Amino acid sequence: MSQFKFNKPIEHIAKPKEFPLSSAALYLKLEPLKLRNIYLWDSYFWAITLEDWNKVLRDVCLGMPKYSTSKFDCENFAMLTAARVSERYQINTCGVAVGASPFGEHGYNLLVCPDTLIYFEPQTGEFVPVEYGSYKAHFVLFGG
Repeated sequence: MSQFKFNKPIEHIAKPKEFPLSSAALYLKLEPLKLRNIYLWDSYFWAITLEDWNKVLRDVCLGMPKYSTSKFDCENFAMLTAARVSERYQINTCGVAVGASPFGEHGYNLLVCPDTLIYFEPQTGEFVPVEYGSYKAHFVLFGG
């Protein structure tokens, strides 16, 4: 049996341009959302553009498991999305958010761009502006 070995890591997409943020700068960026709790598990964070988020999340959300009530539901989708972004791209600005949504209390992601914040619904692939009234996170966790 021959041994197969990769010589280098698989490139999923071209590496996005990163915009560094300190945890203090990210905290200030999140303040207008009036979150109940903010968990920042790293000292430094790397934001990317919305255009790059679109490419990264297309890759990351391929092959997601099927929805299963209480076994793999909304918060599991949000956590897996954030973990895959961290694993594949070493980007730690895909936050796991929990709060109000059109579906009631719900888990989704909060993405950090250099000039804005945007919600991401990992079950449908939709980007939702934070100003849109039907999504309102109560808490968010960033780090990876």
